[in-house]
Amino acid sequence: MLKLTGFFLLLFKQSFMAFATGDIIDLTKPINFLSDDPVKTFYQNCQNADDYGCFVIPAGCDKTSNCTLGATWKATSLDIYEFQLISSSGDYVAVGFPYVDGMGPAPVVGCSQQLSKAVVYFNTAKYSSAAAFSHSDFITAYKVEMGEGSLLCSFSMNSTFSVASSSSSGEQKFDLNVNKTYMVLALGPVKNGVLDVHDKKGISGDIIDLTKHNNFLPDDPAKAFYQNCQNSPDYGCFVFPSGCDKTSNCTLGANWIATAEEVYSIQLISSTNDYVAIGFPDVSGMSPAPVVSCSTKFSKASINWNEGTDSAPAFNNTNFVTSYKVETGEAKDMICSLTIDSAFSVTSTNTSDPIKFDLNSNSTFIILAQGPVSDDKIGYHSEKTKSDKIVDMTLNNKFFHKNDTSHNDTEAAIYEDCFQSKGCFGFPAKCELTKNCDMIVTYTKMANKAETGFRFQIGGKAAQDYIALGLSDDNQMGDDSVMACIKDPNTSQVSVSMYWNTAKPLNSVELADPHFGISGITGTLVDDFYMCTFYRKAATNIPIPSLRDGSSNKTFYDLDNNEYYLLLAHGPVSSSTGKIQRHLPDTYVSANSVDLSSFSSVGGEKATLVKLHASFMILAWLLCANFGTFFARYCKDIFQAHKIFGADVWFRAHQASMGLTVLLSLAGLVPILIDRKLSPIVDKKYHPLVGLATLVIAFIQPFIGYFRPSKDHQFRPLFKLFHTFLGYSCIMLAISSIFLTNELEKKYLTNWGTYLMIAFSVWLGVSHLSMSSYRLVKEGEAQTTLADNPVVRSGFLVFVIGLLGLSIAVIMSVLLN
Repeated sequence: MLKLTGFFLLLFKQSFMAFATGDIIDLTKPINFLSDDPVKTFYQNCQNADDYGCFVIPAGCDKTSNCTLGATWKATSLDIYEFQLISSSGDYVAVGFPYVDGMGPAPVVGCSQQLSKAVVYFNTAKYSSAAAFSHSDFITAYKVEMGEGSLLCSFSMNSTFSVASSSSSGEQKFDLNVNKTYMVLALGPVKNGVLDVHDKKGISGDIIDLTKHNNFLPDDPAKAFYQNCQNSPDYGCFVFPSGCDKTSNCTLGANWIATAEEVYSIQLISSTNDYVAIGFPDVSGMSPAPVVSCSTKFSKASINWNEGTDSAPAFNNTNFVTSYKVETGEAKDMICSLTIDSAFSVTSTNTSDPIKFDLNSNSTFIILAQGPVSDDKIGYHSEKTKSDKIVDMTLNNKFFHKNDTSHNDTEAAIYEDCFQSKGCFGFPAKCELTKNCDMIVTYTKMANKAETGFRFQIGGKAAQDYIALGLSDDNQMGDDSVMACIKDPNTSQVSVSMYWNTAKPLNSVELADPHFGISGITGTLVDDFYMCTFYRKAATNIPIPSLRDGSSNKTFYDLDNNEYYLLLAHGPVSSSTGKIQRHLPDTYVSANSVDLSSFSSVGGEKATLVKLHASFMILAWLLCANFGTFFARYCKDIFQAHKIFGADVWFRAHQASMGLTVLLSLAGLVPILIDRKLSPIVDKKYHPLVGLATLVIAFIQPFIGYFRPSKDHQFRPLFKLFHTFLGYSCIMLAISSIFLTNELEKKYLTNWGTYLMIAFSVWLGVSHLSMSSYRLVKEGEAQTTLADNPVVRSGFLVFVIGLLGLSIAVIMSVLLN
């Protein structure tokens, strides 16, 4: 046996040696089990123009299989494309999708053998590139290999995705099926796991339509509309006439589906005419409503505002419509595809305020219309329709979850039946109607249940540790019964505790029995919204804790027969004691005392007297005081040829301005004394104390001015120094006092008002610095004419314009709060 084996080995050896002097033999060629060369596959796909899209650099290199850069693509499903990239050198190869003819702005997908997964970068318009701050998970089946000296990368990607270039930019949404883009390719080195500046790049000469190689897209866009409309579990649909989607012959129609929590993809269809439009009125009718219109004559969607029977282009609106595309179906239907943000605002005219909408929070009716286009504007509709009932678009939003506040004996959400079977009071104003409150309380008198009395629900967004409702005899904090719905910061357990607001000092003290007078307590925390439900006796004799000796007296509350102001507040909870801490500034107070047995709508306190006080004081100290001091200090070189009542213009302007400052201050003092009396001063708040010091100095100044020494008197320089020092001290104290309003119980100066005050302070400092610098430069020069100094006149004019504009803006920030 061994001899026979040796014979065969010898025979094989001789046969092998006999062929050794010939060419190298590739034993894999006749074996069909090994995969083809990926480079060869790339070029084969590139030349298969019927099935694959292809872009290569240099042009035509796919014919000779020697491309520097290249990409092929093909749809493997409706929303997924398979890509192949090739590069002749470099550590990485990358592809990007800019909307403009350039390297950016564009999302970029990069591949390298040094990277375990594809990386997503973002090219800016200035051609800088960095790793995206965040992005949706849209790349799968990632594979990188080498073939014949070339780098090959294959991956699959969703046609819809989002990319945030930085932490402050927000996510940008892309849909390669809807929005055609250019294509950029690049190769270069990888350094420390980061794609470095490209060595070579290329940009497609024309926009590339990926859908030309997507066999899963319906050929007729109208067919796609009706298919979506009949897919009712996923798509919402409203058509006219009713049921026409079954026979595919609608005059008007709309379908929608959410592509993200706050983004909806909408399709509109119209049987004839130049435009098709959709609107979202809050009431059953064609107006008032924001309207989005499409036409083959429009390069982008048109935003109109319906008011009465008229429709006109909106004066302004947020950029909430994207992915705009208008097509014509086989039956000459017009189909419009667009993407809209659920939250947006529209300003109807140049004199109106922006109106905010949120289709996730506020369900609306839907209106549709079609008609002619004239001068790039939609004309009066030739056909219209409206939904019979409110349409809740969130039913077709799998990304959005409503606040589910179901609890114990009711399945109704906290907002349901407001003003019908229960009273409701929420913040911000009217949030009960939009179902989007930061804080809300509901109350219901329980029939034939004297022991339980009233049923309360207190709820709010989970970012807050507690929401508290105070029942007060007046609209001020102090001597109030408080019910606090508390979310434990450690365990997120939700419970209710009774507190008492003391008046001197202002504080919230937990009752010895935290559940005094309340029962049936339940708490829920669902979808970042928490709520407490409980019952409170109609009549309670509340033991008020004393901060001094631990004793208490009692105060009687009768919810059946007495009315109370409602005070809403929220704030943090101590993680160590579980007790509520000082509330945040945005408290909310009912405009009037409330009958808790009534279901009528409760309005918030408008704080008219406080706003009058603020307006007078801002006019006095930001406008008049600064005008008077600036004019007196820098403007003696203008209006020299004129006199007013025998005195220089600058002197009379200074007198008038400072006199107005005192008068407006007195006018501003009256409404705040009526509204708040002396309580802010008694409570030793910084704002009233600093303000009071300012007014005292302001009242002294006219008397100091009256007894001023003559020009040649030895004490004249001392008078001038002292008078000037007190004047500027007043202004600085006044500005400080405005900033200190942020420490009050309620914040009357909005965030943007605070920014305006910062801008005002900077403007004031820069103006004084500029004019003082000019005076130093001109110091010592003799004046040879009474003509106005043009530099001083121009500086004064610029200062006054800025002063007036910023003062009015600050006043508006208070009035609009």
